[in-house]
Parts: sequence; structure tokens; C-alpha cells
Amino acid sequence: MSKWVSGDYRPPLRPLIYFCLYVEKVLIKIKSVNDFCYLGSIIQSTRKANAWKALDGLNEKLKRSVFKAVVESVLTYGSSTWTLAKQQEKSLDGTYTCLLRAALNVSWKRCRTNESLYGHLSPLFVIIRERRLNPACHLWRNKDELASSVLFWSPRHGKRSIGRPHRIYTDQLVDDTGLCSEDIPVAMSERTLDCALRTFL
Repeated sequence: MSKWVSGDYRPPLRPLIYFCLYVEKVLIKIKSVNDFCYLGSIIQSTRKANAWKALDGLNEKLKRSVFKAVVESVLTYGSSTWTLAKQQEKSLDGTYTCLLRAALNVSWKRCRTNESLYGHLSPLFVIIRERRLNPACHLWRNKDELASSVLFWSPRHGKRSIGRPHRIYTDQLVDDTGLCSEDIPVAMSERTLDCALRTFL
């Protein structure tokens, strides 16, 4: 008697179902079962076990690559225009590390350094710095773009309000490069900033 695996499994019991077929005038009964042994393996149980084994077999390098493509791209979307205070950078770094720990299934209770956790991934502040500087250098050298003429613009009119002044894009580029605002355009034009950025990364 032949068997077929039914996907409609209702534990713990369900009535047996038979299908009758006539093949060359011979009656063949096909029994509906939840599981059966085929070539030495239990069909349903083996499939589930192999799936869990395949999941456990994913190495951390592959998980990091998927994390970078799926999660990191969402977190850093639009970061080329961000101006961040130190507290904001720290908050983003913490979120990035927590997301990475969740993706790798590594608990914070395990004594594991960020260096071993990140592997081939760069720290988030380095990634955001790269995403800011690369388009900024490109825009500055492309004088046909309108953004090139306003890249280093800073408001110089009106009365400044009380308190810490607002952070502008030029201030962020100064922090990213470690150069003064007058030297950044020269470094962008001579492409020395591009070389320094690749070396740092």
C-alpha cells in the first residue's frame, strides 16, 4: 500500500484517509499519513531538522553581509546630509551594535568585544563619515552642480539667538576631516582628502 504526506496536520489524532486508484485494472489504496520513512529518513521530521541545521550553519561572516545589506542601509539612509552632535553619534552607534548583536544572536551578557562582534564591518561613525565626504568631494569638484556653490555656505546675517549655535554642514565636515574650513576645499580639489579617507577606512 502506498502513502502520501498530508499537509493538513491536526495533532494529536485525525481520521485516516484513503484514496483508491485503478491502475491497469488493479486497485491501489493510497493512505494519507502525517509522516513516513522514505529511503531511511523520516520525511517531515528530517526536513525540519535539516532546516534548523542549515540555520545554525550560517556563519557570522554571511550574517554580517546580510545585516549590512538589509539593516545598515535602512539605518544610514540619507546620512550623507546629516549633521550630528556627539550624543547623537553615540546613540546611533549603540543602536547599531544592539541590532548587530540581535542579528548574530549574541547576548550582551556574553563578554565579547565590539572588535570581534563587528568582524569585517566598519564602525557606524566611519560609515556615515564616508557617506558624507564622498558626495561632498564630488559636488565640490563638479562646478556645474548648483550644490557646489552652496556647499560651504554659512549664514552671516541677522542676530544669533541665545545659546549654542546651530550645527551646520561645514562644522560637520570640519569634524570629519580634522581640517579647518579654509583647507577643506583645497584638499577636495587636489583629491588628497579622497586618499586620506581611503587610508583611514
